[in-house]
Amino acid sequence: MPRKKRKKSSWNIYHVLAQGIETKTFNENQHKEALYHIIKNIKDQGYFELYGYCIMDDHYHLLLKEGFSLSMAIKKIHQKYAAYYNSVAKREGSVFYDRYQTEVVESEQSFLGVLRYIHLNPVYGGIVQDPYQYTWCSYKEFFYETPLMVDSYFVRDQICPIKTDFWHQFIRLHRETDYHIYLDTKNATKNQIVRAGKNIIEQEKGINHQTVKRLHQEIGLSYRQISQISGLKLYQVQNVLKDS
Repeated sequence: MPRKKRKKSSWNIYHVLAQGIETKTFNENQHKEALYHIIKNIKDQGYFELYGYCIMDDHYHLLLKEGFSLSMAIKKIHQKYAAYYNSVAKREGSVFYDRYQTEVVESEQSFLGVLRYIHLNPVYGGIVQDPYQYTWCSYKEFFYETPLMVDSYFVRDQICPIKTDFWHQFIRLHRETDYHIYLDTKNATKNQIVRAGKNIIEQEKGINHQTVKRLHQEIGLSYRQISQISGLKLYQVQNVLKDS
């Protein structure tokens, strides 16, 4: 069966997710450092501009603008990393799942939401309390006079081009609540859904008609997911939403 053609972004900007075939694919700092330098090397060859990144233990995220070829860029990254990892781990075979995933970005709201989500990955994963504490994401680079890998000019223009106010706006962006479900691994997506649902339930001070409607409209939860999170029977959820 032929693969489904990827959706194209009118901005040529994409959120990329690639997952390692093992839970420990990038779990050591030396592994993350190796992947970091490989991504930087391919980026410096002009394959893409990079606006954000995060390397977790078993997957990584990139927010980028396609240059020469996105598919060729990711292929080169994966080939180089696979050669490194198989060598140090003394193994053979695939290192990544068959195909990386992409999410198109073609609005300012979408861009900032994806950037924030990528930077907060280690916070959501319970690794750090603030993204600045995590070595392998681009958050801290935006506070450097000269970022190491990210092309910060586009982000600055999207948030605030005045440097003295940019840092304040940038920090505030990462403290905003966002219930959108972004591209991620299945477990991370499930955790994100549960976290967003609990936030809404807390805001509404429990389960009521408004809570159910918000879970459906703002997060996009199915009737069954709302039932699982809220503790309501499926028919009760159906009764609330059929009148909304």
